[in-house]
Amino acid sequence: MTRRLLLRVVAHTALRDETFVQIMKQLSDNPRRASCIRGWTLLDVCLKSFPPSDILENFLEGFVRTRTPGMGEMSARLSLLYQTALDGAKPVPSMEQLCEWIV
Repeated sequence: MTRRLLLRVVAHTALRDETFVQIMKQLSDNPRRASCIRGWTLLDVCLKSFPPSDILENFLEGFVRTRTPGMGEMSARLSLLYQTALDGAKPVPSMEQLCEWIV
């Protein structure tokens, strides 16, 4: 399912910000730990695959800075965000690559 989402979002830039916003919404004040873990994992996969728009980038950065549990995770996510913002969207990863990213 994650790969299918990435295929659509990478192909349709208009869906990128909406995807980031929906993930942030899912992570905000979510009491279920398992759901949050999956949400952060999906955010990481998205950050490795495509950038937010210039309009959303600062908001997403603020969200990562204030909501990421753990300083190391926050630094890693910010690095992903900055690098993807510079490099642009990448080819959709294979299933094997996705599995490596998620572990």
